[in-house]
Amino acid sequence: MARIPRHREIIRTSSKLLSFLLSLTLLLSCDGRLFHSFRSIDGCAWDSKDTLEYHYEGSPLVSGTDGMELCFEARCSSAYRYEHLVVCAVTSDMNDSILSCDTLSVRVYDSTGRMCGATAGAFYQYSSEPVYIPVSSTDSVRIELTHLMKDSVLCGVNDVGIRLVGTCPHGQHQF
Repeated sequence: MARIPRHREIIRTSSKLLSFLLSLTLLLSCDGRLFHSFRSIDGCAWDSKDTLEYHYEGSPLVSGTDGMELCFEARCSSAYRYEHLVVCAVTSDMNDSILSCDTLSVRVYDSTGRMCGATAGAFYQYSSEPVYIPVSSTDSVRIELTHLMKDSVLCGVNDVGIRLVGTCPHGQHQF
């Protein structure tokens, strides 16, 4: 007789665990991300003449969104020698109309000379603060990145990427 209540308890616990895992999966998968892509830098040396281009083929935004947020991301090694990495991001629609032109920056080293980013092996990853890009619900966009640093060639930059996130009115992320 004692087996029946224990069996029910196991089923109840399993059901709660399954519900929790399903809820967690849904929550983590609904981050509003529309596009996330990196480009490798040949020889880990980014030349100021090299414009990196990204294309977001506008799948419709979720109802209630009024634009996107753009973040610039970089993966650098300790060979990168500047405190910050600053880029110009020009966003245009497919008719070559400029939607925005922004200066984005990531802090690579702190004031004590330690690298700031998250690390996985030899490279540290950095992400800028987002900038807002107004678009209609089905716009495709092209984003062009060039670095604005003093040296024309930046050693130690391995990958450069962008992340686009849909936004709701008043700049909140879509969920």
